[in-house]
Amino acid sequence: MAIANEKVGRYLLRNPLGAGGMGEVWKAYDELFDHEVALKIVRSEHDPTHRQALVQEIASMKNLPGHQNLVSLLDVVEEGGAPSGIVMEYVPGPTLKEVLENYPDGLPWNLIAPLVEGLLNGLGHVHNNLIIHRDLKPGNIKLQRYDGAKPFRATQVKLLDFGLARIKQNEDTEFTRGGAGTCVYMSPEQLRREPQAVPTDIYAFGVLLFEISCGHPPFFGSIAAICEGHTNQIPPLISSQRSNVPEELDLAVKQALSKRMTDRPASTEVLLNLLQPCLDVLAASAEGHSIPGLNPPIRPSETITQPLHGIGRTPVLPVDTRSKPKSS
Repeated sequence: MAIANEKVGRYLLRNPLGAGGMGEVWKAYDELFDHEVALKIVRSEHDPTHRQALVQEIASMKNLPGHQNLVSLLDVVEEGGAPSGIVMEYVPGPTLKEVLENYPDGLPWNLIAPLVEGLLNGLGHVHNNLIIHRDLKPGNIKLQRYDGAKPFRATQVKLLDFGLARIKQNEDTEFTRGGAGTCVYMSPEQLRREPQAVPTDIYAFGVLLFEISCGHPPFFGSIAAICEGHTNQIPPLISSQRSNVPEELDLAVKQALSKRMTDRPASTEVLLNLLQPCLDVLAASAEGHSIPGLNPPIRPSETITQPLHGIGRTPVLPVDTRSKPKSS
């Protein structure tokens, strides 16, 4: 485990920003160029697959030209001749997950609009470079310099963490069949380890858009319940959870959460066109709360790393045993 003031290459570790199954992310100081960076360190002594995943993440980020809504790759740190860390631009500001904790009934409409625009622009850039993200979630989105007081703009949205991203060799090849991801945002094809493509990210975006609108994802509870929801249940409409919901928002999320990939919007551009009629209205709105009394549900954060071949098979994974929220 890294410690403050430790040197990693030319980078001096300042303070931890987060940690996960693969390693840790630190705010660090680049002594050569005299600026702050974010350094993701992977400790692979106990699990060599972590380093393999790091190599894949580096490959994904190297294939992405710079974009205002993506965190930039700056450098790669090596140890023993092999990659051991990724140096990225440091983005001051909270994650979307942290912001959501202050809005249990959903974000203000005038914050949702620029978020949608920024995320779809960044995600579209990823897809246009033959990459799918596969782990779109609030914890992987930064809101640059967001303080809740000044107007928020689409250019302040930053998508990060390409640890599960996969690259296509060309337009005709099939994407991965891997089943890794965060279960709350995983598509039916991810859960079943079926071929995945751009609509897989569209599904995750639909879950995310539902969550930022209502304060909770469409399916929650135990991992088994979440998987059952994604594969077999019809998600509720946002308008059933919140007042003053534009019809276009309900329609777009409903299509994005279709069980079959072919029934979802084929690209971020198509999805943005579906949402465009309501984005200007949302941006100008000051109304920002859902139906009073709606209790914030459990926010499971478990990540599935084992395949799930059907809902009839119970996942051998930790189950959240806390009581479910009461219905409003």
